[in-house]
Amino acid sequence: DLTTGTSVFSIGDASGSTTASDLGWNASTSGDTLRADDFRLTLRGSSLRELAGGAGVSLTTLDIQTGDGQSASIDLSSAVDTAEIIDSINSAGLPLIARVNEAGTGIRLRDVSGASGPLVVSSSDSTAANLGVEGSFEDGQIVGGSLDRQFIDRSSPLTALSAGKAIDSGSILITDSAGISGAINFITDSIDDVGDLIDAINGSAADVSVQINERGDGIVIVDNATGSGTLTIENGGSGTAATDLNLVGSAGDLTLSGSTVSGVNGSARTAITISETDSLASIVEKINAADRYADASIVTNSDGTFSLRLRSDTGGEAGRFGVESTGLDFAFDTNIEAQDAKIAVSVDGGTEQVFSSTDGVFQVGGQGTGVSPLTTATQLSEFSASLSSGSFVVTDSAGNSGAINLAVDNVTTTGELIDQINSLGIGVQATIDEDNNRIALIDTANGSETLSVRDIGSGVAASILGFTGEPGAADVNDQNVTAILGNTRGGTQSGDQGLTLTLKELSTSPVTIDISRNDGSIADVVSTFVDQYNALVDRLDSLTFFNADANEVGLLFGSSEAQRIRSGYGRLISGVVNGVGNVRTAAQVGIGFEQDGKLSLDRTKLLDEIESNRDGVEAFFATEQNGFASRLDDLANQIAGIDNSLLSNRTSTLSTQIDRNNDRVTTLDGRLERQRERLLQQFFETEQAIARIQSNQSAISSIQPISIPNQS
Repeated sequence: DLTTGTSVFSIGDASGSTTASDLGWNASTSGDTLRADDFRLTLRGSSLRELAGGAGVSLTTLDIQTGDGQSASIDLSSAVDTAEIIDSINSAGLPLIARVNEAGTGIRLRDVSGASGPLVVSSSDSTAANLGVEGSFEDGQIVGGSLDRQFIDRSSPLTALSAGKAIDSGSILITDSAGISGAINFITDSIDDVGDLIDAINGSAADVSVQINERGDGIVIVDNATGSGTLTIENGGSGTAATDLNLVGSAGDLTLSGSTVSGVNGSARTAITISETDSLASIVEKINAADRYADASIVTNSDGTFSLRLRSDTGGEAGRFGVESTGLDFAFDTNIEAQDAKIAVSVDGGTEQVFSSTDGVFQVGGQGTGVSPLTTATQLSEFSASLSSGSFVVTDSAGNSGAINLAVDNVTTTGELIDQINSLGIGVQATIDEDNNRIALIDTANGSETLSVRDIGSGVAASILGFTGEPGAADVNDQNVTAILGNTRGGTQSGDQGLTLTLKELSTSPVTIDISRNDGSIADVVSTFVDQYNALVDRLDSLTFFNADANEVGLLFGSSEAQRIRSGYGRLISGVVNGVGNVRTAAQVGIGFEQDGKLSLDRTKLLDEIESNRDGVEAFFATEQNGFASRLDDLANQIAGIDNSLLSNRTSTLSTQIDRNNDRVTTLDGRLERQRERLLQQFFETEQAIARIQSNQSAISSIQPISIPNQS
């Protein structure tokens, strides 16, 4: 509404028409904008080729007779989409209104003649059946069945199979009827869309085949093994990917292309079977047990009657759902249309940038695009550009520990980090929190100690990720647990980076928010660097000490590498950084050395320099290649980089020496064995000689003197 009047802006249906309702414009507002209800437009205007799960439908003539006896034969042979079908029926001259049904899945025909006769719809072929409206109806209304509009194809995102919800990282385990299993890993197999998933499953070890199902709303996995067992699909490890995709379970009989097969159908539809013995309470129980799309409850109406209420379990447009109640005397009304909240933000009267939110909380930052949800595919570099290496140790409350090395383990994404932590085999479970902002480390050991994470070596990966804080009570995945919640990307856990807005109510006039810089957060980051450097000094001191009184030395006493690490950082921090502007030394921003070789930070000096020379401070720290941070990064790579660094070369040298020593030990072992054999042989020969001598002595001792008779 472009006028400036004070009246209510409204659009309504003309007498005997539902055009405004069909367009979603049967509404009024005190503002100047009405938004079309595109939920009902999900079917209206769809191509006939999209119906029947993508197989398409063929139409000729539709015969309709209203309750007052009027009839018409409507030629639909030239219709190309559902809008033309609805328009053709409405323009046939009958007291009849055609529109998309409340669920947004089929066609509804309402007889408005006021007569008591039945509304009859038929055709000489399958046209009426193809449109889901065939039959004779006494109540003057036909709510057509689903036309199975295809909304999933190979290029669809994986979230199309999970009702728009995030899919857990991990794997799916498929076991065919012959007992052969195949695993699908969403990270290592690089699965980004439905086509990737189909190809991965078809290429697995299990003898199965996958395709889009006949309703076009999911995938069907068919067992080809013809074994004596049953095809089963389950979650791999501790993940829930198969559950999220509605694929968990055992195969049953399915009809596919007219044939009966054994398979699992991951349809987006959830069927709730209701019998005549069900009560409203038992229907609520069945819907809630299905645990998909919506929660059910019973509402007491003002007149003392009861109603069934379904509330989406997902906020915003992603939470929209439809209900098909064909054959049931249930009339569903949509009270609140699910839609994303939107705000328009401009800075100092500049160009407006529009942000969306499903829960009324807006993350405003970056280049006006908002903060995207944290997913398993998120690169760790989004937390910090330097987060490509580093090691840390995770210790659960029972005292069990495991180590993560980002470079050695080739961890580059959030999903890979979560999988690596979960594979440590200790009482810690890593996951993305329910706000999709942070990585949560949940203690599952229930021990008497405290869950902790600490950086090892000179790395700061755990600090950047926010894992070095204290665990506390947190709500993760609707459960109260003891956990460490990491940092958000590009900022700290307290949200110093960017702006978070929470929408509490609508406003008819612009809302002005004054925002000032928080220089304290910059000082906090510099303070963290100082603390980490001092921790490095302490570590080096503990490894290189010499105690003359006790005649004890550290493990790396006399190590040239330890000395080069200490001197390298000392020269860089105390030296001059050229080519970055008027701030050229760390001392100018309050960073200096103490007598014990550790760093200290003059916070007041740093803040004063930021206040008077912000651009100079930024250039000193952040200039590419020549800046202080870049030089620190280069030095770290020279010392501990993966390839051709001080420590990697030393490690390689030590490994070579160890191999050579092992070879020498093997050679000496061989020589000793041969010497042993020679000594044994000599001993044996000596024993034999001694035995012969003893035998000879015995023989000699047995000789008796010969008595010669006296001849005289």
